[in-house]
Amino acid sequence: MTRTSASALTQRRSKRLKGIDVSEMTTAPLYVDQSADQLILRVFRSHPHKGSFNVFDAAVLVDAGIRVEAFIIGTSHAVLVTCGPSKMAEVFSCAGVGRAEPDFHKALAALNGSVRIALGGMDYRFVAERMGLSPGRRRLTDLESKPRTQRQALLSYRFPQCAQETAPATFVSVGLHDNGVSWETAHSYPNEDRIVFTRTELAT
Repeated sequence: MTRTSASALTQRRSKRLKGIDVSEMTTAPLYVDQSADQLILRVFRSHPHKGSFNVFDAAVLVDAGIRVEAFIIGTSHAVLVTCGPSKMAEVFSCAGVGRAEPDFHKALAALNGSVRIALGGMDYRFVAERMGLSPGRRRLTDLESKPRTQRQALLSYRFPQCAQETAPATFVSVGLHDNGVSWETAHSYPNEDRIVFTRTELAT
């Protein structure tokens, strides 16, 4: 979900972010308060069109036949995985993904914490947890300090229009492993005194 103001200036541009070519409509990221309760988990057995993402940070990892593309799209995230002929995507956002129809679609409030889905030859597991800003700060710091290596990427974005101590922030840490790929994310909502943490494991 991209948080923007209706009056923000928009321009079309093509750019390269950490190994990913993205052509999209980019908008000055002015923050507008929204709710964690509006977040929806969408899981696809294909890749939605990347042009539907308003990308603030991105990275790609490739190793042993697995390709992972990770995006921060406002205070939301998207992760696209290719393993041989199999593809999947996770999009965790308030807004939809263009015209793409997900194979799984459920609001955060209705998830009961965890999801497990068989995606062809891949086993997908997702867990979400909501915490207050103060109790979640240590966990947020740990996520922010994750290393960057050839097999692990860390994405981050803070809205610059907000005071640093209360700025809405998104972090995505993704890593390749011998048996698949995993990623952890954090999405903060200072207006609600909440942080939403997620962890996904994809066994290939």
